[in-house]
Amino acid sequence: CTSENFGNQVLVTMAPRYAAATAAILAATLSGVASFAPQHSAFAPKTVHNNLFGTAKSAFFQSNDAVSASSDTALWAATLDGAATQTVEDYVKARGGNRVIKKVLIANNGMAATKSILSMRQWAYMEFGDERAIQFVAMATPEDLKANAEFIRLADSFVEVPGGKNLNNYANVDVICKVAQEQGVDAVWPGWGHASENPKLPNTLDELGIKFIGPTGPVMSVLGDKIAANILAQTAKVPSIPWSGSYGGPDDGPLEANLNAEGTIPD
Repeated sequence: CTSENFGNQVLVTMAPRYAAATAAILAATLSGVASFAPQHSAFAPKTVHNNLFGTAKSAFFQSNDAVSASSDTALWAATLDGAATQTVEDYVKARGGNRVIKKVLIANNGMAATKSILSMRQWAYMEFGDERAIQFVAMATPEDLKANAEFIRLADSFVEVPGGKNLNNYANVDVICKVAQEQGVDAVWPGWGHASENPKLPNTLDELGIKFIGPTGPVMSVLGDKIAANILAQTAKVPSIPWSGSYGGPDDGPLEANLNAEGTIPD
């Protein structure tokens, strides 16, 4: 909008498409209507227990004591249009899914972790009218804590993990799986870099019954390696840019591989 001052009078000119929305907001404010108030989830985080890598602390509540919730607490969320509320379980079932994800471990830090939490909270708000419909547990090194990293403040809670090089924390599959299991998460989001391209992570999480948000281990083991990916493409008769592996195969043609039972290229 633009404003022009004529003495004691201020002329406010608004584009027509914004006029109706402005009037509705003013009417709701003046009449005390609460329809524009943020909608909140009735869900409260479960008690977080101590673990091998340090005590899990809450970055959401002022106190470091996590809030307990009864086991039968339902995760209710109101839709944006004011329609009947639905649970996350109902949402998944309605779309033919069979795995409900309500708690996610962010196995990364920095920009990757920050963007993931913001994006998933935005999605939850657009779908349920509640950005807190999904809980996020962050992994935080002493260095991240000292820097007051943004992703830690955005998460509902965090678990302190060993500092130093990433093999001690974000690239350590054993650490990630240990934290995921202890915190009772439904899924792990690996981000990029660190352990995100290590097939051991999705394979181990699958054994624990935890969803890896990304490709399966067999797919990752093939496509995560550039040479293996090229050989796989050639095996599937996909036209490829000439390289050293374009020769040496059958009749001196492209290299090909006989995939094993897991769908990966044998060592």
